[in-house]
Amino acid sequence: MGCIVGKYGQNCNMSCSANCKGATKCSRNAGKCADGCKKGWTGGKCDKGCQSGTFGRNCNKTCSSNCRNSSICENDTGHCIDGCAAGWIGEICNEKCEPGLFGVNCSSGCGHCLKNKPCHFETGVCSEGCEPGYRGNNCKKKCDYGLFGINCSTPCGHCFDNQTCHHINGSCYRGCEVGYRELNCTEECDNYFYGDNCSSRCGHCFGNKQCHYIDGTCKNGCTEGFKGSNCTEGCQTGTFGMNCNKTCSINCKNRSICEKDTGHCIDGCAAGWKGDICNKKCDNNMFGENCEQKCGHCANSSNCNPVNGSCQTGCDLGFQGPLCNDECISGQFGYNCMDNCSSLCVDGKCDKKSGACKRIAFRASSPNDENGNELYIGVGVGLFVIIIAAVISVVVVKRFLSSKRKPKEIKTPERSHCGFEMKTLGQRNGLKMDNKDETSHVYDGSISIIPTDSNYSNVNINTALDIPIDKLEIVIAEKRKNDNEGFRKEYAAIPSGDLHSCEFGKKPENVPKNRYKTTFPYDHSRVVLDNQSGEHSDYINANYIEGANRQKEYIATQGPKSNTLGDFWRMIWQENVSSVVMVTTLVEGEKVKCNKYWPDKDNPALYGPVQVTLMEEKEYACFTTRQLSVLHKKLKFTRVVTHYHYTAWPDHGVPEPLCLLTFHNHVITTSANNMKKYGLYLSPNKTTRGNYINAIASFTNLQHFIVTKYPLEENALDLLRLLSDYESDTVISMQPLSGIKSAEVRTVIIVEPEVEIQCSGSSVDTSQIRSLVSTVLYLETKQPITILSSDGASLCGLFVAVHSVIQQMNMDDRVDVFTAVRQLQIRRPELCARFVSFTE
Repeated sequence: MGCIVGKYGQNCNMSCSANCKGATKCSRNAGKCADGCKKGWTGGKCDKGCQSGTFGRNCNKTCSSNCRNSSICENDTGHCIDGCAAGWIGEICNEKCEPGLFGVNCSSGCGHCLKNKPCHFETGVCSEGCEPGYRGNNCKKKCDYGLFGINCSTPCGHCFDNQTCHHINGSCYRGCEVGYRELNCTEECDNYFYGDNCSSRCGHCFGNKQCHYIDGTCKNGCTEGFKGSNCTEGCQTGTFGMNCNKTCSINCKNRSICEKDTGHCIDGCAAGWKGDICNKKCDNNMFGENCEQKCGHCANSSNCNPVNGSCQTGCDLGFQGPLCNDECISGQFGYNCMDNCSSLCVDGKCDKKSGACKRIAFRASSPNDENGNELYIGVGVGLFVIIIAAVISVVVVKRFLSSKRKPKEIKTPERSHCGFEMKTLGQRNGLKMDNKDETSHVYDGSISIIPTDSNYSNVNINTALDIPIDKLEIVIAEKRKNDNEGFRKEYAAIPSGDLHSCEFGKKPENVPKNRYKTTFPYDHSRVVLDNQSGEHSDYINANYIEGANRQKEYIATQGPKSNTLGDFWRMIWQENVSSVVMVTTLVEGEKVKCNKYWPDKDNPALYGPVQVTLMEEKEYACFTTRQLSVLHKKLKFTRVVTHYHYTAWPDHGVPEPLCLLTFHNHVITTSANNMKKYGLYLSPNKTTRGNYINAIASFTNLQHFIVTKYPLEENALDLLRLLSDYESDTVISMQPLSGIKSAEVRTVIIVEPEVEIQCSGSSVDTSQIRSLVSTVLYLETKQPITILSSDGASLCGLFVAVHSVIQQMNMDDRVDVFTAVRQLQIRRPELCARFVSFTE
């Protein structure tokens, strides 16, 4: 009988090894494990552990060489007893560290290896070097102070206060030292800049050279027209040239004012002189400013006075007048037209130089005239009378026949749908109408005679018969009776609502191009753009408008939207528009009424197919004019468009009439020789404000002057409050201040006359007024100027009127004294209220 399981030996008194595999079964006699040994044991009886460096069943496996400390592992599992060596992981340490990790248990991250490549998995060394800004074998140390870049080999630039730079890119944290630029502060200032961060622009150095990169000084001096070490100071009035060491010519018009670089007289030459610097006398037979006028017919072909053109020797044969430009009137001839034609000349007419009769009247005796009655014969007179009679007869017959063909009544056009149409009555009473030119002017915006909500609603209106000018005042007075009953009836007769079809503007693809939801162009008169890329690219909210001179004299359009700026300029180019009249602001309150469609100075902008450049901009009190250069990018052709922008249109109510008339007159006069097309758009009115203080407009600034009287002693503080509240930094006193006691320190500019200004008597001395105005014209201030006088009216009004007129002369080369005075009296009737102020 055998031993029980787990026992062996002769008496079954010995136990099988616990290291036997399979429930400790062993042979009965020898005790050998029947199924072999467990892992980590060897020998017949499985009583011997694996030798160091081996493991597994029967110890037939070798420990990993990646075990830390001499490859010692557990004899059953093979796990490294002390863990894995650097760079290895896994139960038996047979797996390398993942890229980016290294060291014991792969617990360390790689440094900043070049090109982000992984470091060595065991040591962490970056085999190809470090990224810029790092150093060391493992690339974990930042560059030392004052160094940056690859291998930390590049020194920092000229950082502010000698501080270090960024270790990677070398940028200076607090900017550069004075005179250096760019991110790393390694380059000296150039491109005509200098100083702190190269933020200061160089002055006008001679030869357009770069100034010193640190302090901005010009090494070779200044260009003509400037002075100072940095060449930033312009020459004072009356001087020019390099370092401003030359004096403007005394022959310049307007007190020797010339260009500060060339010395050219800005306003031209005084009478009798010519040339760029007005140093040449007029040539023979020329006189006046810039010698632009030709002498009249002086006697003996002598030269006229080069200043005023008068003939010192008198007029030549056949001429008279102060400049000898006027031919002798009928019946006179000779030098200065001092002689009378002979009585034998028919109608007393003779040659204006020699006095010879053009036709001589002779006496003929009639055979049948027994009494010797005289008969004077004028050759050709009878024929002339016959021709005139024939012409009159033809005209009378044609008018009679045409009047029979004309209908007695003119019917108003049938109404249709929305849009804008306006026809201007043709000129009558003998004024010729020229309808050959079919091009139009552009009127841009929401134009409406009927005050509907942004709706184009005009139509041909059959008004009353033409009113003679001499009867106009009587007709107006009649219509004003009974609370303007006549005007009310006329206004009520104006058709309202939509008159024609406007289906194109309502199409879904065109609706986003309309600024207002209910405002569309009439189909029959809309401006059709040339198609470009898309099927629906011909639409713009604009209509042709018939005028007195042409069928398509104007174009009315809305203020452009952001999505129609290109279409707007396509229309300008396509219709060859030369003038655009704008009567709105870009923004009213918080509402955008029109997107800006012109660029700023020195900043050209692209709008669709054209590039627009602002060449010139003039600001007036109520409006601004701009000259725009329009270059077609594809055609390589340039045109000039004049932009008239009325800036004083109120949000509510109606504009100030005189300002609007002044604007209209400026548009008419400056575009009289350029009868092409206009653009006009209107906006809601702005609320105007009134104030007890009289804000008076100059020619270029709507609120340039504040007119008031000298304060009483108890009200002196009010004057100082006025100066403070309105930020007025200049005071013009119309009387000397020597008689006014004052101990206060004033911080404003005070200008006063040397003596009392007199405005009465037969001879008025205007030198003091002119001196004050000249001083103010050269003041460089944008703040209101306060004008004081004893009554706050008489002398103040005279001063402002003269100032405005001189500004107009300087800007427009023309004068309108009436408008200047009228604008003052609208603000305050007491200004220029005396006739002597107007005439002197």
